[in-house]
Amino acid sequence: MEQVRYNLLYRWLIGLCADYFAIGSTSCSHFIGRCRAATTDPLSQKCTAAVKICAKPSGDNEKLHCCHDAIDEPIRTVFQCGREIRGCSGTRTGGVHMWIFSRAAAGIGIGICLAMGGCTSLYHIHDPQTGVITAGELPYFLKSIRCEVVTFYQIERERRKEYLKIYKRRPEEAFDRYAHFDIDPFLYGTFFLELKVTDTGGLGSGTAFDYKRVVSATSNEVTHVGPTASAQDTYDLIWSFLMKQNAQLASDTTPASADPAMYERGCYRGTPADLIELEGLAEDKYPDRAAYKRIIVDASKPLAAWLRDNAILIAANNLTPTMPSESAEPAQMTYTFSVQVTGGVEAKYSLTSSRWTPAAVQASASAQQFSNLGIYINGPNAVLANAAKSGSAGYAAKTPPLGSKDNPIYTAPSPGGEKSQEFPGGAGSTGRRTGGGPRTNGFIVAPVPVFPPTPTPTQ
Repeated sequence: MEQVRYNLLYRWLIGLCADYFAIGSTSCSHFIGRCRAATTDPLSQKCTAAVKICAKPSGDNEKLHCCHDAIDEPIRTVFQCGREIRGCSGTRTGGVHMWIFSRAAAGIGIGICLAMGGCTSLYHIHDPQTGVITAGELPYFLKSIRCEVVTFYQIERERRKEYLKIYKRRPEEAFDRYAHFDIDPFLYGTFFLELKVTDTGGLGSGTAFDYKRVVSATSNEVTHVGPTASAQDTYDLIWSFLMKQNAQLASDTTPASADPAMYERGCYRGTPADLIELEGLAEDKYPDRAAYKRIIVDASKPLAAWLRDNAILIAANNLTPTMPSESAEPAQMTYTFSVQVTGGVEAKYSLTSSRWTPAAVQASASAQQFSNLGIYINGPNAVLANAAKSGSAGYAAKTPPLGSKDNPIYTAPSPGGEKSQEFPGGAGSTGRRTGGGPRTNGFIVAPVPVFPPTPTPTQ
């Protein structure tokens, strides 16, 4: 691919040179003499050899061959020739100058596009683990997420146990002291981490070549060419993790290390004895016992304590004393945190003269770092909440207690010929459909669609 780009540019420059030197001049001898006087290096000598075409008209093949010899180093040679020829060609017409200038400026844009295309390739990839979060930090950052979430899991389970002990006798006190989100211990929770980097570079809109020619005392001609080129590369990394929602905090018996690079597997030093101590750990009241770097919300509260406070808020419409038909049951907690950092540089060069008004090149380059963290915490009816979005979740009335008037217990017919009787679940029962779990009466009408992780759209 690189050789193809080079050949395309090479052939285009050959054509430009042939077209330029094929234009005759009324003072070719003077033209050639001045160029020879200005040349001392091999590069200029090739330019002088090409200028000889003006004095010795010949066929197209010979002209092209001569130009081929003049641009063994394509870009540098052509521009060197152009500089020397401009000093010698005072007798050429303005229209010719503008035509040549326009084609040369277009060549600059084409050359830059080809060069940028060579840098934009899947063979050259930018590691997304740079910038906001580096590869060296990832193991410790993932541990921080794990420990904060597991601490929250255990707090909610303990608060639920205490709530169930007193809610029938003192429901207001139970809610005030032990409001919680009902985390299903038989379901997985999950979190994902997305790291993305976007690199952008190109010629800015300020790139312009304006060539001015004085036509008369009262009018000028200006030829404007504004080439543009840009490239954008995006690299995305998405990691997804499963966590058992019945996970327990493990004690780390390793002594505290002064080396920050030492990786400790446990979250805390010592096992929490009760709910009070557990919530103290969540609120970072015992910082010397934490074996991981805390994630802080609003510069004041650790993530585990913040999740607990949100669980209290989400439970307000379910655990407070209300009629069952008026409650809103929490099903799932989802949190997404995104950080985006963008930096770049812009450079511009401008030349202004009697002929150029101006000739300017503007280039820019930037890099955007994007980090995205998502956490999903599931209650017993999390699957029903997702199915309800597409109308695929149903509800069945709760089955009356076995042995009650509406759900009696029947015995098998006796050998004495007693009348046959129905068993629970027979034709005379309510025919309740099975639910999604031990704590739910809902059921799935249709399969819930599963969507794989997808990159976040570039902002």
